[in-house]
Amino acid sequence: MLKMSSLTKLLKEYALNPASSDEEFLNAFLCPFVTAGNIKNKNLEEFHLNPSRTSELMNQKAEVPQALRRALPRYGIKEETIEEMVSFVEDYLNPNRYPQLVGTLSNLMKEEGIGSIPVDDTLKVQNILSVMLTELLMKAISESNLAAPEIILLWKRGRNSIDVQSGDLFHFGFDNRHKKRTLS
Repeated sequence: MLKMSSLTKLLKEYALNPASSDEEFLNAFLCPFVTAGNIKNKNLEEFHLNPSRTSELMNQKAEVPQALRRALPRYGIKEETIEEMVSFVEDYLNPNRYPQLVGTLSNLMKEEGIGSIPVDDTLKVQNILSVMLTELLMKAISESNLAAPEIILLWKRGRNSIDVQSGDLFHFGFDNRHKKRTLS
């Protein structure tokens, strides 16, 4: 399952400026999709992730914002995102590492079950990368970004078992009192 955080971290390895902040890089990566989908925040301004939300996304503690997911089925968003993604590729990715990035993204697309991009000699590498990044971005937006808890089975006999589950102890140990309401 492709996560937004892992895709962003992978791309940042190929960044023109690896020292750029996660917030700047992630917002630049999302910008083609946001522009194509005409996605706005609550104040009807262009959608932008703040440092706190970026940190939560990158650490797999938050889901991809619903505003992005709601734009996925919009007609023509894929084609518009591909056109806009060319600017991201040229401005934020290292041109000396384009061939390596194409190979890495091809392998990732195969793992995720996304069809391969027909490579034509007339297409620029930036266009190929734009198509690949758009496909992977749309897949990452549609998938869960939360870290899956690791469960290790220690012992099992019949219906009895002992397992160890890693994750947020407070999440497992306490119910969510805000969601639990009793009817009187």
